[in-house]
Amino acid sequence: PFKLMPHNDSAIWGASSNEVVKMVYDENVWAIFGSISSDTTHIALRVTLKAETPIVNSASTDPTLPETIIPWYFTDIQDDRVQGYTLARHIYTELGLKRVAILRVNDRYGRFGVIKFRDASRRLGHPVAIEQKFMPGDTDFRRQLGVIQDSRVDAIVIWTDIGPAAAILQQMQKLGMKQRVFGSHRTIGDELVRLAGPAAEGFEAVYPYDPTQRNQKWLDFNNRCNARYHEKPDHFASLAYDAMQILLLSICRAGLNRGRIRDALTGLENYEGVTGEMVFDPN
Repeated sequence: PFKLMPHNDSAIWGASSNEVVKMVYDENVWAIFGSISSDTTHIALRVTLKAETPIVNSASTDPTLPETIIPWYFTDIQDDRVQGYTLARHIYTELGLKRVAILRVNDRYGRFGVIKFRDASRRLGHPVAIEQKFMPGDTDFRRQLGVIQDSRVDAIVIWTDIGPAAAILQQMQKLGMKQRVFGSHRTIGDELVRLAGPAAEGFEAVYPYDPTQRNQKWLDFNNRCNARYHEKPDHFASLAYDAMQILLLSICRAGLNRGRIRDALTGLENYEGVTGEMVFDPN
């Protein structure tokens, strides 16, 4: 039998490190699962390096996480590097747009999330025309949108969560802004359509897998989620399910030995999950 030991996530460095230390040294867990916060994940990475404990992640997309080259880390979500390059290729190469603005939240997710998109834009010959930011919790984006409107851009890339994304789209509609709008994976979902209404029409965002696939594994997973929780699984739930299945499978194969669990995880090259076929690289 497996037992889950839940701990509260916190972006406060001291509180996060205390929780991670409790897991590893007090509860003697065999592996850590989480977190969505890149700050907390960075802290956990340092502890797992010292304690030699595998850490599995399905939500944090901070591109600096794999750059630490800490060999105890495993993830099944594409980081912001891949998302940024995908958006850049779509916007500049496939759609032929030239002048693009960035509107992002001013926290670690926003700061690090747009770096690779900005870099790819420059290398493709279309440096980002203007970058505007807002603080977490802000609800009025008219000042930033006014500045963007004056810069005469063709498109806007927003890097934030669903709530602010919906408000931005609604305020753009009220201001009569007609620019194409694109977003990171955390901006898209059923809640965006519910909150933004008609203002969400035409909005595009990167997504870590194809949610419209007719794969039987995916359909069965959706049916089970609907039966238990009375809602469709979003990408956080779906990728977490796949990552946890991979972790449990690795523990069953390796036995209760942290080093061997790590070897089973990092030795995985392919996995057919509910979200589709996954191919893992050395990072």
